[in-house]
Amino acid sequence: GRPMGAGPGGEKKEFEKAEELFTVLLNNDPTNERALIDLSLLYIQTKNKEKARATLEKVHAINPDFHRFLYAQGNLFVLEEKYTEALETFMRALTAYERDPIHTTEYTLVKFGISDCLLHLGKYD
Repeated sequence: GRPMGAGPGGEKKEFEKAEELFTVLLNNDPTNERALIDLSLLYIQTKNKEKARATLEKVHAINPDFHRFLYAQGNLFVLEEKYTEALETFMRALTAYERDPIHTTEYTLVKFGISDCLLHLGKYD
């Protein structure tokens, strides 16, 4: 296949296809945390705050301390320019990732998120 976003409207079609696949998966397994979080990150990437928030609320009801939930929630707060809330959420995520023996790429992205929030809040030299 062609790279994501290649061709006119390609990226939009890729997002629509991904959203469709997540919807099918979630229809079969509505409490699949991984699928809900990945879908929320897709909505954040496409700047769809309302759908991202609604999707994350479902995860919050299942597992509010899950490190991937906190990572996604922090990103939504950044999108909403709520940097204090984002910073607090990323700090909780960092603690949760540190308890997990497998530090993923998201662990590093949480650290970038913290730095980004500190810059926006003027607390970073």
